Amino acid sequence: MKPIGDLLPKSLNRRGIGSQLNAVEVCRFAQSLYPGLYRAVSVRDGTLKLEVAAAQLASFRLVEGAVLQAVQERYSQVVRLKVVRG
Repeated sequence: MKPIGDLLPKSLNRRGIGSQLNAVEVCRFAQSLYPGLYRAVSVRDGTLKLEVAAAQLASFRLVEGAVLQAVQERYSQVVRLKVVRG
């Protein structure tokens, strides 16, 4: 009998849930870097989408590179940021 830890990831990936859970994990991590400065919205095709309030845009630009670098160090599938006004 195999441990549940071995079976669960395969089952989730087969149903497409694994990638959704990973996207949620990436968003939560990104959100935790600078709380209140932006909102991590989604991850799709290597792009992390962040929503930034117009009033916070200048402040965000100062840390944009640090955000991308921290996320890439932890989650190599994220290759770029897309910033939208919120």
